[in-house]
Amino acid sequence: MIKMVICEDEQILRHALASIFNSTTNINIVGLAENGQEAISLCEKYKPHIILMDVKMPVCDGIKASKVIKEKSSLTKILIMSSFNEGEYVSKAIKNGADGYIIKNIEPQKLVTAVHNIVNGFSIFQPPAIEKIKIALNSLPQTEDSDSNSSSKINKLTQREIQVFNLIAKGLSNKEIAKELCISVGRVKNIVSTLFLKTNIKDRTQLAIFAVKKSIKM
Repeated sequence: MIKMVICEDEQILRHALASIFNSTTNINIVGLAENGQEAISLCEKYKPHIILMDVKMPVCDGIKASKVIKEKSSLTKILIMSSFNEGEYVSKAIKNGADGYIIKNIEPQKLVTAVHNIVNGFSIFQPPAIEKIKIALNSLPQTEDSDSNSSSKINKLTQREIQVFNLIAKGLSNKEIAKELCISVGRVKNIVSTLFLKTNIKDRTQLAIFAVKKSIKM
């Protein structure tokens, strides 16, 4: 059973989201929070598998809350839920440990699927957010050494690895990448493992962030 906390400052939306997940058979809503501080307290108490986190909230916003929660428990997954025009906020949240991003007009079934995918170790970045996140990440200051290091990592990739790299940047799962490239899921997993080694990145979320920022034109 997946233990979940929902953090949303709008009461109607908060309870509507709870109703969606309460209708599923394997997700248990262990707490509802109206701000980041409440979310932190609920995570300390219940140790949920995942928290659905809004960004702009009173008392403590989702960005600060994500950082605190990840510092206390790296095992808790954080799925950011926000609006179209908050790409910069979301990129900062992801840098603070969030595992994915969805927009608030997502279909209920896709929302449930996104939660399952996040819990199973995938990163979720919906297409409308990718360019905003990429712009926000590229606007952050970088040193000449970091730019050179990034280029060096990318230059090591084969054509097939670049294809997978770019599809990760679009938020596709291994299964979706396999279908897109007409290869097996096992082959995709092997390529992703190779990408971890070549980029010196240890988890898929950070690989996805790196891919969003450095996606390569072919």
